[in-house]
Amino acid sequence: MRTTMGAIILAGGQSRRMGTNKALLRLAPAGPTLIELVVAAARQVADPLILSTNTPTAYHWLGLQCVGDQLGAGPLAGLAAGLAALTTPGAFLLACDLPGVRPALLHLLAEIAERDPTLDAIVPLDAADRPQSVVALYRGTCLAAIQRQLAAGQLQMTAWYDQVHTRYVTAATVREVDPDLRSFHNVNTPEDLAESRWRWGRAEGGWSAPTGGAGADRYD
Repeated sequence: MRTTMGAIILAGGQSRRMGTNKALLRLAPAGPTLIELVVAAARQVADPLILSTNTPTAYHWLGLQCVGDQLGAGPLAGLAAGLAALTTPGAFLLACDLPGVRPALLHLLAEIAERDPTLDAIVPLDAADRPQSVVALYRGTCLAAIQRQLAAGQLQMTAWYDQVHTRYVTAATVREVDPDLRSFHNVNTPEDLAESRWRWGRAEGGWSAPTGGAGADRYD
């Protein structure tokens, strides 16, 4: 079931730690790319989907609206560009390298937003209480604070949370819909990819992940 929210998928990183475009890697030889897994999850809950990238030709085959950020300033600039382009009240923000993101978690974030319309940002926490800023929900009301951060040259994803009404969702609550916190497991390095491929191969009918976190600024 879809929500009233859109989704912004971040595909603007340079994949420096991976050494190649991680969005186009696969967990199985004949399987979908990482970005296709994220798009498939987002499509179950969000409409429209926007791809934040400065290399749209690399993703034209996805058939998504692409927006570029003029600053090239990482995920915060990508979020700003996406929110400015959306016509929905808000959007899920998803990094392109989160192959295990669960639609049920996105539904949970949307339900929290629906119950409290004063919230600007709904951000889950991992097992170590770290904000998972690239698996979160942001309303358009966040845009002004984000733009102020960008203008000040402060690019950290979490630095502006105290300027808006932010609700943190505990890991215990997240586990109700995502027991192993797989939504937070990203693929930034060859080692991450090897681990994910191993777990994909072991998991019957799907993928399992440890309780690690995507992290607020793990975008390259």
